[in-house]
Amino acid sequence: MVPKVQEQIRESSLLNYGTWAYLGSPNDASGRYLFWTSVDTEAVGAGKKIPVIISRADGGFYISETTTAERSNKGKNYVAIVDHIYNSAGFRPYTKGERYNSLTEV
Repeated sequence: MVPKVQEQIRESSLLNYGTWAYLGSPNDASGRYLFWTSVDTEAVGAGKKIPVIISRADGGFYISETTTAERSNKGKNYVAIVDHIYNSAGFRPYTKGERYNSLTEV
């Protein structure tokens, strides 16, 4: 899913700054979430609490926090914006606060 998101990123997008991750179901749009933080997770390191903005694919923005996690992909280690989320219930803690309709409301 990441390459499809990258194709849509415009020059002025917040996604060109900080760290982001697109998570969730590849088959169910309502189960997809974009996590974004202004923090460089590599600089912060694993196991640190960071602020995030979460956008649900079916609408709405949430202010939350996550704990960074070390991951490995094709033998390369990196620091992810959030640890593994294994099912739709795993997203609930991040979207339980106030829902905003746009980033200008945040």
